Amino acid sequence: MKDTWLKLHTSFLLSAKMTSLQHPRDCWAFVVIMALTKKGLITPEAGLTPLLRPLLQGLLKTNQRGLASTIVRLKSVGLLDELGYPNGFEESQLSPEAIRKRRQRDRDKSQKSHDRGRKQKQKQNKDIKSGQPKWLTREIENQAKKSCSMLCELMVENDPKAKVPAYDLEKQMKWILDMARIYHLDKRSWGEIRGVIQWCQHDDFWRGNILSPAKLRKQFPQLLLKMNARPGRSRAQQRLQSNQGLLENFERRPDERNGKITGSNS
Repeated sequence: MKDTWLKLHTSFLLSAKMTSLQHPRDCWAFVVIMALTKKGLITPEAGLTPLLRPLLQGLLKTNQRGLASTIVRLKSVGLLDELGYPNGFEESQLSPEAIRKRRQRDRDKSQKSHDRGRKQKQKQNKDIKSGQPKWLTREIENQAKKSCSMLCELMVENDPKAKVPAYDLEKQMKWILDMARIYHLDKRSWGEIRGVIQWCQHDDFWRGNILSPAKLRKQFPQLLLKMNARPGRSRAQQRLQSNQGLLENFERRPDERNGKITGSNS
């Protein structure tokens, strides 16, 4: 520990900025200013306030004029900014041991932050899963995830700005539960579910209405009937075509409309 402090002290005194100072009091003044900064008495916003100048005069055993000259010299070499806040030293001005420890502290701090975030995420997942029903097995959950992913992909294809649960874990779990309820509670097969998802997201009307598994479950019977309906004319279309045929028959000439009656009159 003593060797480390000795190296740091040596590199501090022999740095280019410190050796450029002519008066020994300037070096001591900068050390004192750094100590006051560490204590929070000197801030980047306020700098070296006039209230601290009497304290510095007492520590440096100088008068007001001597302190002012020292501060001017420290600013001229770049050790202090315009407000009197210390600029400090770069890593190149520290000892190799100090640099190694500083970097190790940064890595440890980053690792602790990462571990803290991972633990919070695990706790959040555990809290979400604790409210799941017992019938939601891993297999059902995986199948529901696949169906939700299919719905999300088709929604994004239709609208790139569609609101899908990308990073919201709570909303993701709600989607999975709603999709699983269609399978477990409504007794629909996964093939039927994915077929209806595929069909409704390609239908001009339903793709604007089915934007979540909850809405899919609510409209599922109607969607399934629409999807399985045989292609052909509707009753309204058949009635319209029949009326058009009668109108065309009525507009024909009498001899063309009813040949038997015309033949009997002749």
